[in-house]
Amino acid sequence: MAQAYLELRHDILIECIQYRGEGIEHIVFDDKDDWEQYFMIEEGLLPTFEDNWRTAKQGSWTFADDGRVLQVLKKKDIKHPMDDKPWNEKWAPEGYVLTCVGSYVCKKKYWMDTDFSLRENRHSFGIPRTAETKKRSVRKRCSASELGFVMDVIAGLPIIIAYSNH
Repeated sequence: MAQAYLELRHDILIECIQYRGEGIEHIVFDDKDDWEQYFMIEEGLLPTFEDNWRTAKQGSWTFADDGRVLQVLKKKDIKHPMDDKPWNEKWAPEGYVLTCVGSYVCKKKYWMDTDFSLRENRHSFGIPRTAETKKRSVRKRCSASELGFVMDVIAGLPIIIAYSNH
């Protein structure tokens, strides 16, 4: 379990997270200016920074897609069952990255955010279904598929048939 908190250091508001048993504090900065200012005061030099998280190396700092700055803790290859086929190109040639917030596949269609509240486990890919369920429960409108299902049930179709139609 992790404990996330905001802290003011050197007149910079930073978001920190500490995982139980790890004893290491990880920091997420709001922008690159805060990151530069913090490290110049703390260490007197800037660590490695790469603009694109998909190509960033392990240990370097990078931008998330929401514009915040965080560190790539690990970068590893990811195995896919079809990678062994000679006719198939590798599913994720750049592998995946692990950050203090979560794990992300290094492909163009995947998006990295820095919202700690969406993830229960930083080692699993994507947002857990519980977060999707919470998001769905606060929507103001239902989807077209949900509306079609309700209309079929109101019209008298058995629930199983109405469900299979949508």
